[in-house]
Amino acid sequence: MVNQGSYFDLLVSLDPLENLVWRRMVGEAAQGDKGLREALRQAAFDDVLFFFQGFLWCYEPRAEIKVQPFCLWPHQVPAILAIDKAITDSARNMEEPIDVLMDKSRVQGGSLIDIGVILHRCLRDDMFAAGLVSRNMDCADNANDPDSLMWKLDWELKMLPWWMKPLNSTRLVSKHSWSYGNGSSVIAYAATGDVCSGGRKSVFDFDEVAKFDDQQPGAADEAMNSTQHVTNCRIFTSTHKGDSGVWYDMIFGDNWVADGPIFPWGGSGVYRNSSGSVKIILDWRDNPTQNRLAYRYVGGDFFSERPEEAGAVAKYIKQIKANGNLEKLKRRGYVREGRLRSPWYDRKCLQKAATPRGIAQELDRDPRGTVGKLFNTDVLDRMTKEKVKAPVWEGRPVVHDGELRLVPQEGGPLKLWFKPGLDDESPAGKYAVGADVGTGAGEVTHSNSALIGGNCRTGEQVLEYVDPGISPSRFARLAVAVCRWLNNAMLIWESQGPTGGRFGSEVRQDIGYGNIWLRPKNDTWSRGITTSQAGWCNNRTSDKADLFEDLWVAMDDDLFTPRSDDFIKECGGWEWKEKRNSQDRDEIIYRGTGHGDRVIAGGLCQKAMKDLSGGIDKSGEIAQTAPVGSIAWFEEQDRIRARKKEGDDVVDFGVNRFVTAKLGVW
Repeated sequence: MVNQGSYFDLLVSLDPLENLVWRRMVGEAAQGDKGLREALRQAAFDDVLFFFQGFLWCYEPRAEIKVQPFCLWPHQVPAILAIDKAITDSARNMEEPIDVLMDKSRVQGGSLIDIGVILHRCLRDDMFAAGLVSRNMDCADNANDPDSLMWKLDWELKMLPWWMKPLNSTRLVSKHSWSYGNGSSVIAYAATGDVCSGGRKSVFDFDEVAKFDDQQPGAADEAMNSTQHVTNCRIFTSTHKGDSGVWYDMIFGDNWVADGPIFPWGGSGVYRNSSGSVKIILDWRDNPTQNRLAYRYVGGDFFSERPEEAGAVAKYIKQIKANGNLEKLKRRGYVREGRLRSPWYDRKCLQKAATPRGIAQELDRDPRGTVGKLFNTDVLDRMTKEKVKAPVWEGRPVVHDGELRLVPQEGGPLKLWFKPGLDDESPAGKYAVGADVGTGAGEVTHSNSALIGGNCRTGEQVLEYVDPGISPSRFARLAVAVCRWLNNAMLIWESQGPTGGRFGSEVRQDIGYGNIWLRPKNDTWSRGITTSQAGWCNNRTSDKADLFEDLWVAMDDDLFTPRSDDFIKECGGWEWKEKRNSQDRDEIIYRGTGHGDRVIAGGLCQKAMKDLSGGIDKSGEIAQTAPVGSIAWFEEQDRIRARKKEGDDVVDFGVNRFVTAKLGVW
């Protein structure tokens, strides 16, 4: 299958080392042989597979050897040929436009395939015009970012032999364009409503279209509408993100029929529908570097998919049983009856922050990845048995002149898992507080306003407040007072709807509290960089599902330690709504006691803690407030003085004011 439709790629080995030897040998010979150069150039132009295997490269920053020859995996070959054919067919018959959809697992080289085919056409075909579209301009063209589309094109062009490069080419970064001496051009665009409006292109390539709406709601629809009359051939390449939106409808809204051989494990290959569109599947299960030691779980036992690997698979299964990884995979729902797995796949599932929904969408090409409960019941049972504790303090919070005062009261709405110190001070440390804003109607049938606070060092829940009768504005003042009391804790809230809007306006504009959670930029290279927009958005079902899944996985990894029994009970009440038919969308409903508001607040608290924490300290629980005058108390004061001298932002509460006034220590 590797050489399907190819004339010259038989000359090039798919073994990386042998491929490098061939490239060096041929390259040296071509330096002084004009006839050989012309023959190789013509062969590469005639045979797109030969172009890939003989002259393109892969940049893999995660590997020890960062630059490697592009040695095609078998399931990539039909994809390249199908895209190349679609471009040709759409140009020959102007009345029959063709959309190509590449439904892929992560790390299958889909974007590189698109770039390689387009570069091949630009070098070969005079006046060829291509457009590259991504969710924003940085994703489309950033000369300093290897993940951007134009960087990939720049790099591949730079890596070509000098005698294959075009003459008089011009790269204009400010215009996001390449123009070649033969009149061909490539221009990068952001996914907006006027993508290439009024222009004309030979092909348009859309990268990760399922994520366009993350940047701006409706961006995918707008980009689709804007380009439908601009070109006769559009290429859409993406993983999945939920079971709604343009990408989901394109992939699952038609009946597809196989067009040629299909790989048996993941279904990789080419499919067509009645309208002439082409769907390409690139699945990790058909990747020879990722399906090594493939096995299945059937009837309670594990079986090697290849007889010759049976011994190695048995050894691997014994190993993951011994180190506890098999139990962890089972607990998170990864090990399912009959599903193909491999050590590579298992490692991806066990990576830090990996979630079942994320694995389902990014690797399994499953846009839903949803079954039953939102929270793993085994994990909740373990939390109840090992982590849940009665609160150390209960009472009512009172806000006076922006400061928090505590009134002890059994069964009060505020619960603490530490004992407040003298003058109600809280223990030292870094904290985060999540808020779910209720309507404030004051009836049990309405939603609560809830606060969950956590210690960023230990990952422990330290605070819970629930009240159905507090207005959003009063709740905002209380939340800020609680955060200030907890050493200026980071505050994060759900920003949706009028209640979230009023809460956020009170926090930011009326009170002016500054330590708030800001939404991160969606760009993969902008880790740690935030926007100016505050509060968590819950626009889609998948947003809440991701929040809950991150929360229970953090519990399972001992990165978040819940203390409230009510919180755990509410976690168990969130479920996926049963679908009546396959066309129904995923919906999340709450079927437990109460309203599930604690879980939203807890998930947001964990989200902020994860952003703030440099790593969870599992060596012990949260430090309690030391009694005034004790050795521990004096040591804590020394630490506070030392941090203040170093310029840390330390807020002196209660006990410091008391010492200043009464003892004159400071």
